[in-house]
Formats: sequence, structure tokens, C-alpha cells
Amino acid sequence: MNSLFRCSLPRPFALATAAGLLAAGLAGCSAKAEKNTVEEVAEVPVVTLRTSNQTLHRDYVADVQAVRNVEIRAQVAGFLEHIYVDEGKPVKKGQPMFRLNASAYRNKLSQAQAAVASAQAQAAASAWRASG
Repeated sequence: MNSLFRCSLPRPFALATAAGLLAAGLAGCSAKAEKNTVEEVAEVPVVTLRTSNQTLHRDYVADVQAVRNVEIRAQVAGFLEHIYVDEGKPVKKGQPMFRLNASAYRNKLSQAQAAVASAQAQAAASAWRASG
């Protein structure tokens, strides 16, 4: 007997083993065949790509600082009656920016003028008494 495979097992046992392996192989093939018929092919959406020019916008949180900041302080005390400029807007040299309430200064001016007139009157009275 010239065969490629030689088996030292008893012949009935070898036949039974071969038959079992053949049955298992056929059962496996039939199970796979059933799975292939039950399984459906899923539909996949297809998108066609094309090139185009796009502008990307990004928003950022920022704090803008001026190159030169100028601090403005009043030379006299008083209440603001009107503001002529908006904060952050440019101004020119000599441009009025604020108007103060002038009523307090008018009262002080009147008191000072009255004091000058009184002093002049006292000086004139003293000069008249001295001459007379």
C-alpha cells in the first residue's frame, strides 16, 4: 500500500475518526453558508468631495490697551455740569472737555468783590479822617 498518509491506529477507529472530522467540517461549512445568506449588506452614504476657498473666523476674548494713557485731574473742586467728550475718543489741545457748575464760583466772586469794595471804602474813610 503506497499512500501518502500512514496511520498506525486500528482501522475501525481510524474510519470513525475520519467520519467524525468530515461531519464536523461539513457542519461548519453549512453554518457559515447560512450566516452569509442571512447577513445583509448595509448601505453607506457617499459624499463627493470638492475643493473651495473658505475663510475661517475665530473669536477671541481680548483687552485693548492704548499706546499712551493720560490721566485727567481737576485743578479746582466742583461738580460737573456737562461732559463734552466720550471716554476713549481722541481730543485736541485746547478742546473743552468738561463744564463745571459755576454758581458756587459766582458766589465766591461776588463775596470777593464786596470785600474789595468794603476795603476801598474803609481806606477812603481813613484818608478823609486823616485830612480833616
